[in-house]
Amino acid sequence: VTMLQPQDMEDLAEFYAHLPPAPSIPSATPTPRGEQLYRQGDISLQIPACITCHGPDGRGAEQAGFPMISHQQPTYIVQQLEAFKAGTRS
Repeated sequence: VTMLQPQDMEDLAEFYAHLPPAPSIPSATPTPRGEQLYRQGDISLQIPACITCHGPDGRGAEQAGFPMISHQQPTYIVQQLEAFKAGTRS
C-alpha cells in the first residue's frame, strides 16, 4: 500500500465503497437479550434501543452519521460497543 499514489487510494476507496455488503451470517444461537436491547434498549441501564439510530434492519442512516451495523463481524461489533461505552468512540 505504501507504493500507491493518493489517486490510487481514492480509486480503491471508491471501488470498495460501491460493492454490495457481504451476506449477513446470523448467529447460530441468537440471544433474546440481544434482540431486546436492539429493539427496546434498557432504560434501567441507560441503554437506548439500537433500532432507533441503526434502523430495523441495521442498515444505519448514513446522512445522519449512523453506520450500518448489519453484515459486521460480531467481534468488531463488540469492540465498537466497548469503545462507545468507554467514550473512545462517538
